[in-house]
Amino acid sequence: GEMNWQKLAKTGTASGTRQPAQQLPAKSAAQVSAGAPEVPWRLKVEAFKVADIGITYTDASRHSPFVVSVGAFGLDLGAEAETGAGSPKVRIDDLAANLNRIALSERGNKESLVNWDALTIDGGQLNLEKQELTLQQVALKGGGAKVLRDANGAIHLAEVFAPKGQSK
Repeated sequence: GEMNWQKLAKTGTASGTRQPAQQLPAKSAAQVSAGAPEVPWRLKVEAFKVADIGITYTDASRHSPFVVSVGAFGLDLGAEAETGAGSPKVRIDDLAANLNRIALSERGNKESLVNWDALTIDGGQLNLEKQELTLQQVALKGGGAKVLRDANGAIHLAEVFAPKGQSK
C-alpha cells in the first residue's frame, strides 16, 4: 500500500479553525507501473550513538535456562537508506561496537560459566542490497570459561545448551 502523509496532519485556515487536509486520489497499480518512476524516500544518518547500555537476556528454551549479560554496550554508526524505487537499499558505515563485561551463567547462579572482559568491533560496513558485511577488526579481550566433566563424561557447559526434555 501507499502512505498518504497528508492525512497525518490537519491544515488550519486564516481564521484559525482546523479542517481536514485534502485527500489526494490513490494511484492504482496500473498508474504506478505505466507512469513515471516513483521518487524514492531517502534517509541519511550522519552519526548514531548508543553508549553504556546494560543488557540481560534469559533463554529458557534450553535444558538449563541460561542468562547472558553485558555490563556496558556501545554502538556507533552512520547509515543511509532508500526505498520506493526498486529494491530497498540500506548501507551502514563507520560501524563500531563494544561489549564490556560479558557473562554467560545458569539462571539463579551468580558464578559465570563463560565470561569476557571486552569484545570490540571496528571499521564495519554493512550493505544489505549486496548482502555484504565487512569488519576491519574484531577483538576479544580477557575472560575465561568453567569447563567441568562429570563422572559419566558429560561436559556441563554443553548440557546447558541441550534441548529441553533431554536428560542429563
